This record gives sequence, C-alpha cells and structure tokens, in this order.
Amino acid sequence: MRRDQSCDAPASLGSGSIACMKEVGEGEPVGRSLAETVAKMPELQDLTQAYAELGLDALVDSGIADEIPVVKTVLALTRGAAGLREAWLTKKLIALLLGLGSLTEKEAASFREKLQDDDRIEEFGERVIGIVDRVESTAKAKIVGLMLREYLSGRCTRDSYLRSIEMVDRALTEDLAFLIDGWDEGMSEPACDRLMAVGLMTDRSESLVTESSQPPAPSIEGELIRQSARR
Repeated sequence: MRRDQSCDAPASLGSGSIACMKEVGEGEPVGRSLAETVAKMPELQDLTQAYAELGLDALVDSGIADEIPVVKTVLALTRGAAGLREAWLTKKLIALLLGLGSLTEKEAASFREKLQDDDRIEEFGERVIGIVDRVESTAKAKIVGLMLREYLSGRCTRDSYLRSIEMVDRALTEDLAFLIDGWDEGMSEPACDRLMAVGLMTDRSESLVTESSQPPAPSIEGELIRQSARR
C-alpha cells in the first residue's frame, strides 16, 4: 500500500499519526497493546524499583522500557522522529504505568478482560495514548495512569475517565498539584479560577451568568483525581 508522505516523522501522535499507523498496517493496535501491557504489569514490578533507584531519565536510557508492549507500539508511530522526542514520549508512557501502579495477577487479568471487552478499545486506546503524547509533564502522564486504575477498578465510568484526563491535558501542571495537595475547603486562589475554566473545580453556580457566593470546590472529575492520588 502506498504510504502518504504526510505520515513521515509525525510531530505529534494525535489522531492523524495513529491513522497513519492504521493505514500502513504496521505494529500492534494501540488499544490492544495497552491491554497487553496491563496484563504484564505483575511481571513489571521491577519497573517501580528501577525508577526509584535510577530515576526516569536513566530508566529510559537503560532500555528497560523497550519491551513494554504499549511503549513499543507507540514508538513505532514516531519512527524517524528526533531521538529527544522519542525519549520524552517514552518517559511519559513510563509515568503512565507508574501511575497505574503495581498489580496482582488477579487484578491484571481482570483489568485486561475489561479492556478487551470494550468494543471501542481502539478508540479508547488512541484517546488515552494521544493525551499522554500531548501532555507537557510526566506529572500529568502519571495522573492519566492513576485515573486509568480508577476506571479499571470500577470506581468511575469510561466516560468519566476520558472526560477527566482531557481536563488534565488542558490544566496547568502546577494547578493540578494544587488541586491534589494544596486546596482546602474555603480556599479561593487564582489556581481555582484556572481549574474552573477547565472543569476541574466549580463554584456551584447554576449557570455561567449566575454568580455564586460559595467558594470554589473540586468538580466531580476534580474529586476523582484527588481521590486517585490518595489511594
């Protein structure tokens, strides 16, 4: 099949470059590779230990991540891209897995089954990995992983998960840190306004034109993120 020249060295994963991979027909589909990675998490327990001992940069350089299914598949999309971008994407994918955390064999099997039973698994996988590719920090990528565990554990719905991580993508990293660790009841900081703008906080107004006398508080999605970081 003829390969569209626009697919060469994509600047961003996104929907366009994922479509390129489908057209070329190379590599394992993103959704399936995510399910396979979840299934292998009990075998990757040394990932957390290696991270603690080496740090993220050294972990990427060591090549440990190269055999993780979702890392291999997604990096196939960036072949020909600059090495710096590839290393940065690898760091964010590892951060996602660190957010997902350690899994028992039973949890891994259950989570994999839930992913594979999703009749829109490819759309799901593409959206998750597309967001990981876009985020500007490993802290955000880790939150995507933390929230993935919430979804796979049944503590939030598929739609809530996808909605939450898209809000994470639009928020500032520092504001997310404030949401998780800095906010307290009654606070009204500039960060609250920015988090309200992306949907992670609310002042409980009934409409956009109605002013509220109540201080801002985490929205449903914001509270999901706070709880995921505390488990």
